[in-house]
Amino acid sequence: MFEGWGASGVDLFFVISGFIMVFTQSKNRRSAYDFLIQRVKRIVPTYWFYSTLFVALFVIFPGAFNRFSTDFYHALSSFFFLSRPIFERDPVVGVGWTLEYEMMFYLIFGMSLLAKDNSVSYAVVSLSLTGLAVLGGTRLIVLEFVLGILIGILYIHDNEYLKSKISSISPFFFLVGIIGLCSSLLVHMEVDRFFKWGIPASFIVLGLLYMSQPSSQILTVLGAASYSIYLSQCFVIPAFYKVVRLLAPHIDGTVLILASAFASILTGYLLYRFVEIPLCKLVKV
Repeated sequence: MFEGWGASGVDLFFVISGFIMVFTQSKNRRSAYDFLIQRVKRIVPTYWFYSTLFVALFVIFPGAFNRFSTDFYHALSSFFFLSRPIFERDPVVGVGWTLEYEMMFYLIFGMSLLAKDNSVSYAVVSLSLTGLAVLGGTRLIVLEFVLGILIGILYIHDNEYLKSKISSISPFFFLVGIIGLCSSLLVHMEVDRFFKWGIPASFIVLGLLYMSQPSSQILTVLGAASYSIYLSQCFVIPAFYKVVRLLAPHIDGTVLILASAFASILTGYLLYRFVEIPLCKLVKV
C-alpha cells in the first residue's frame, strides 16, 4: 500500500525549495554570483564526498552491488549533476537525481538575479521553468519550484488584511493538502506526480506557513542534518538490511523497516556532525 509513496517527500521538498529561495532573497538580496557560489559551496562538497565514497566502495567491493553499475563517464557526469541529461540514468548516489533538478533550478534562479528587481527575477524563473515543462525540455516536476515561488511571493506580501484572511483558513489549506496526498494511497492515479503529489504539497506548505509552529529542539537538529540523512540513506539502509537479514533472518518486516529508518537517521546525523559540518567550514559556508 505504501510502496513508492514515500517518494512524495521529494515533491514537498521542491515546493519548499522554491519558497525558501524567494523568502531568503527578500530578506537579503544577493547578486547572481554570490547566490550561485553560496549554493555550490552548500551542496557540492557533501555531495561529492558521498559520490566518491559510493564509487570507491563499488570499485573495492563490486560483488556487494547487485543492482548498480557505473563507468568513468557516468560517474563523471554524476559529479557535475548531468547524469540524467546525458545518460538518462540516475547518478551514482541514486537520490542525487533530485539534486540535478535542484542545481538546474539554482542556475536559472541565479541567472535571473542579473535583473535588478526581485519581481522581475521571480517572473523570469517562473516563466523559464514553465516553458521548459510545457515544451518537454524537462519533467513537470519543475513546476513545483514555481508553486513554491508563488507561495513565497504571497507570503512576503506586506498586505496585513490578506495575511489575516489566509491565516484564518490556513488549517483548511493544510487539510486539503493532506487529503490530496493521502488519496494517492487509496486511489490509483495515472497522472504525473506534479498533479498527484506536487499540488497537494503546495497546499500543505501554504497551510503550515500561516499556522503556529511548534518548537522542538529534536526537529530542529534533524532538519539541520536532513541533507546528510538524505544522501547517506543510499548506503545505510541497504547495508543495514543485509546485516540484519544475515544475523536475524526471521525478523518481522515492519520491525526491520522501523529499525532501518532509525539507523539511517542516526547515521545521517553522525555524518552531519563529523563530515558535513567540517566540509562546510572548510569551504566557509
